[in-house]
Amino acid sequence: MGKRSRAFRLGASVLCVSSWMLGAVPASVQHSITLAGSGSSLAAHLLGVWGRKFHDQHPAIEVGYIATSSSEGITEVGRLAGDFAIGEMPLTEKQRNNPSGPLAQIPVAVFSIVPVYKLPGRLQIRFTGELLGQIYMGHVTNWRDQRIARLNPDAVLPDLPITLLQRPEGTGSRYVFTEFLTKTGPQFGKWMQTVNHELPREVTVARSIGVVDRLAITPGAIGFIEYGIAVQFGLQYGLVQNASGKFVAPSPQSIDAASAAMQELVLSDSRGPLLNAPGENSYPLTSFAWVYVNALLPSERRSDLFEFLNWCLGEGQNLIPGQGHDRLPRAVATKAQVRLSSLLR
Repeated sequence: MGKRSRAFRLGASVLCVSSWMLGAVPASVQHSITLAGSGSSLAAHLLGVWGRKFHDQHPAIEVGYIATSSSEGITEVGRLAGDFAIGEMPLTEKQRNNPSGPLAQIPVAVFSIVPVYKLPGRLQIRFTGELLGQIYMGHVTNWRDQRIARLNPDAVLPDLPITLLQRPEGTGSRYVFTEFLTKTGPQFGKWMQTVNHELPREVTVARSIGVVDRLAITPGAIGFIEYGIAVQFGLQYGLVQNASGKFVAPSPQSIDAASAAMQELVLSDSRGPLLNAPGENSYPLTSFAWVYVNALLPSERRSDLFEFLNWCLGEGQNLIPGQGHDRLPRAVATKAQVRLSSLLR
């Protein structure tokens, strides 16, 4: 490992100092190891919960995590500057064939995005992917636009300009949202390839909590955020039309239906149809949160990483609710454990 890799591990280990390190080190943990990860800022809290609980049961293994972004995490693990990364975007062909070691992905949780907005009352607006694309292209600029009214004939829509809240490039939530708009609206996909995407009424916010804060002070704003965070802060969020033409609200049941419909992708590195899953009850803005691993990870670290990730896919799933993600359906988690074993054992 180079200097950057050693520094990365040192920095990560600072995040997970345990109480026993402050006194005498028990003999059972004198040969301890720190697993270092990075990536999605949304996953940071979950990784903290997982790392502490796993360490309680396996005192010889520490888990450190640095919150950056999904794309930066992939870059770091691709350089072997850490043992694993977490993110919400599937690997590209180039990343899977990374020259510093092929990368693979394994789902560890479910990740859902909801459109959120600040409007008078408690309106639950219906959206299609095409309408959201029209809004984010700047073609729909007021909440009384007929394209919104046609989908919401019973709603009393306010005469308010729409302010767009955007997340930075490289974040998992922006990837999931943009990919969905591209899949459901060809015009949006073409627009993404040909224009400057910074619009006059667009505000970029770095973190999910920034969306929450900005919505609170911006009447007429619209953004997108993780379902669990929208529920936690009591945000207004809309129904989204799925592949069967049904307008579906996010819920544990509709998210579970979508992730179960995508389980055939678990044992492959396919980018696949990760959004707009089939099924009348599937919530369409649902995808997986992935752990990324490098095939050239040194053998002396592979077994410890396997123990941790296998635990995350087993007992660790019980700790997910309330951490910004949703647990994998049992069948998906079981297949993911098989996939993990083939990669690291």
